[in-house]
Order: sequence, then structure tokens, then C-alpha cells
Amino acid sequence: MFDTALKEGLAIGFGASFGALARFAFTPLMAPEPPAEIIVVFVINFIGCFLMGRFDPGPFFGRGMIGGFTTFSAVSFLAMQSSAFVALVYMAGTMVVGLAAWELGNAFRRHRDRPQEVTP
Repeated sequence: MFDTALKEGLAIGFGASFGALARFAFTPLMAPEPPAEIIVVFVINFIGCFLMGRFDPGPFFGRGMIGGFTTFSAVSFLAMQSSAFVALVYMAGTMVVGLAAWELGNAFRRHRDRPQEVTP
């Protein structure tokens, strides 16, 4: 039990470090100016949620890499720097779009995994 939990924890930790580094490298390419960060974080979270739904990855790639790539803490931080209305719209929009992205990715996966019908 402990051995399995330790291996899974290490896989998630290593994956998260790679995901965070990818986000760190990716963000300046999309947002050279600080106000654009809010859109970049939104896009990063959309991509991560879609990938989670599309591939249903295991601990290293899922909770690790993709979890480290996405950043809901940055959503909170950016929302704190905004007015209450903008923060509410941004937080709610992030959640709704994240769930929609996951569902879209999941629909692609279900379509891919569906057995193909053979026509005579």
C-alpha cells in the first residue's frame, strides 16, 4: 500500500514539475504584456481540461503534467487583482469553460473508443 502510494506520489510530483515548466515556457510566448496574462491562463486551463477529457491520462501525465500545466491558483490570483465583478465573471467563466473543455475532450475520446460498425 505505502509502496504504491509513494510511487504514485512521485509520478505525480515529477509530472507536475514538467507541466509547470511547460506553462512557464509557454506563457511569455503568448503574453508579452502583463494584462494579457488573464487570457493566457484562461487558454492554458482550457487546453489542460480538454487534454484530461480527451486522453484520461494516468498519474504522471494527468494529475502530474497536465495538473502542473493548468493553473487555477493563477486564476484566483488574477481575480484578486480585479474588480469584484470582473473576478466573478473570470472565475465563473474559467469553471464553465474548463468543464466544457473536459466534456468536449471526453466526447472525442468516447467517439474514438466506440466500436466501428461494419457495413456489408
